[in-house]
Amino acid sequence: KSNMDAAAKGGTSEGGRNVKRGGQGTGGFAKRLGARNEATASLRKQAVMSKRRCTDDAGVLGADQLTREQLTACVEACKKSTAPGVAGPSPDLASLRKALSTQDDDVIEYAVAAGAVDMLLAVLQGNCVENYLEAVWCVTNIASGSSAQTELTLPMAPCIIQLMESSDPALQEQCIWALGNMAGDNAAFRDQVRANGAILPIVRRLQAGNAAPVRRVAAWSLSNLARGLDPKLQDFFSAGAGEPLLGALT
Repeated sequence: KSNMDAAAKGGTSEGGRNVKRGGQGTGGFAKRLGARNEATASLRKQAVMSKRRCTDDAGVLGADQLTREQLTACVEACKKSTAPGVAGPSPDLASLRKALSTQDDDVIEYAVAAGAVDMLLAVLQGNCVENYLEAVWCVTNIASGSSAQTELTLPMAPCIIQLMESSDPALQEQCIWALGNMAGDNAAFRDQVRANGAILPIVRRLQAGNAAPVRRVAAWSLSNLARGLDPKLQDFFSAGAGEPLLGALT
């Protein structure tokens, strides 16, 4: 997801994940709609890396090198190194983040099956500030997977919204990216992220005075929060999005 300029455009080839709409109607229309949905899903899978936050050293744990057993061992190591009472940053979280940055969705499935989601939620709810960035980065990439995988990350949205108040621009950016991935999957997930109160804090990060990468990701994330049927755009204007969005266009 290093190319946020392309992701911000919101197209199926480079943008955030397209909204999935269920079939409607009968007969030939339903068949055409089903075929279109299949094609859209295929394009979304080709574009998933535009949503996945990559890392320069992602190849250290490339998908072709990872087995289910290795990923399970990595998650188990994370559980131990992030357990209550263990001080300092966890190098195992960094290893998991690198693994999840690969292009293979099976890696996400391995991590989920090993209990990565519960472990990451515990980290986000804990007090070890040094682990927050790596944990949110992992969540960002899990949320770039299938709808079922993305859904598993939704309970972490309230924690991530709180962490967005950090003074660290890198953590702010990563939190916004994670929320954008969640919201970009479908309208139901979008509405849940919005119900958690994501719009106002993201709009605040869009305003002048914030780091340029944070503002850029904030604009992209807001586009996912406004995507789909019945976007309730008044919520964005009530949060003060109009002026900073206009300023970004001038």
